Amino acid sequence: MSGNRAQLDGGLDSGLPKGATVRSGDVGAIQAVLPYVTSPTDTYTRFFEGYRAAGGQGDARIDALIWCESSWRIDPGGYYLGLAQFDPGTWATVSAITGYTDWLNPHDQGYNVAAWASMISPGTSAGWPSCFHAIDW
Repeated sequence: MSGNRAQLDGGLDSGLPKGATVRSGDVGAIQAVLPYVTSPTDTYTRFFEGYRAAGGQGDARIDALIWCESSWRIDPGGYYLGLAQFDPGTWATVSAITGYTDWLNPHDQGYNVAAWASMISPGTSAGWPSCFHAIDW
């Protein structure tokens, strides 16, 4: 990158021509074509720090689960809690075991998702019945 410009490789998946030059002011246009180019949000980063700290594995599966449950919104509203949409009783149980109790804290949520995922039987919808299809155990 030189002078607020970046040279892109282009290719089949990029949606941009090979060798395209992009100025820093073009970020919005790039994001419209490639929305995943943006850096991970602090919520995403902190969630996965907690998730991995608890021994969580399979980031892509959990990413798909969280996207299905809450679209990565900390508090999408309603009865269920947080990114993974925990039932309040399940959150109380898991957080009592782990000591991570703040359901608005992405790190605590990530830690508790890993802990809960390790407690449920793989191949069942016991943990997240609405978005079980996204997990693909």
